Amino acid sequence: MVRWKLFLVVIIFLSFYGEANQSTINPKYKVEKFTMWSDEVKDSFTVYVSSYSNQGGKYLKAVYYLDATLNSGFYMRKELLNSNNPQLNSIYIGIAHIGDYHIKRRRDFIPPPFDSLATQNLNFAQGEKFYKFLTKKLIPTLNAKYKMKPENSLIGHSLGGLFTIYALTRNESVFSKYYSLSPSAWINYYDIIKCIDKDKSKFGDHKTLVLMKGGLEFFNKINTGNQLLNNSLTKHQKGLKLTTKSFQMKGHNGYVNEAIKWILLQ
Repeated sequence: MVRWKLFLVVIIFLSFYGEANQSTINPKYKVEKFTMWSDEVKDSFTVYVSSYSNQGGKYLKAVYYLDATLNSGFYMRKELLNSNNPQLNSIYIGIAHIGDYHIKRRRDFIPPPFDSLATQNLNFAQGEKFYKFLTKKLIPTLNAKYKMKPENSLIGHSLGGLFTIYALTRNESVFSKYYSLSPSAWINYYDIIKCIDKDKSKFGDHKTLVLMKGGLEFFNKINTGNQLLNNSLTKHQKGLKLTTKSFQMKGHNGYVNEAIKWILLQ
């Protein structure tokens, strides 16, 4: 009986300690979650808005990240809970698909062929529609609600990394920093490289791109794609501040948590 009483005391103590410990992680950290319909994509998305309540009406830098409920997005939300995170002047917006993300990521993150804005398959390569949703509806909606600086960043991994490169080539001033983690540049026979090679506009001027990969990704097509992207962008976009970063002894998904930590320190 004494043992059972001691056991209960320990459990109660740990439960209270756990709650107290959680409350000290970041007591002023808050997350808003809502669903938004896109007329362009004809689908709904879950949006996570993460910020700190002690920002005192300051104008904030907006960091948009794709796949909010998958690997990279999971690590992003996890790291934002760290009370040592220095980016208190930023607001973080995660975008997540609802339903079969395998199909919907291919639909929304793969760009249309570089010589055409349309494809007959509505579940494939509709990246321009998602880009319009992001830039014409989601961002203006959030800009109207929060005080935002014109310094948006975009983060994407894998297919999301490919979309991040596509957003860069759109030659608009919506984003100034792009973090592309292991972009699937090989999709459609490296179509994104053809787009960059044939584009005569200076879409990279006054913008920053960080191109990342895992050190073990020489076993897949990512390493080749990153090399081709690096070569093409270096050749054609002299005004682009391009940085490459490799995480040693890490695979396609294994380095993402370290990459997110690194991004949040920039």
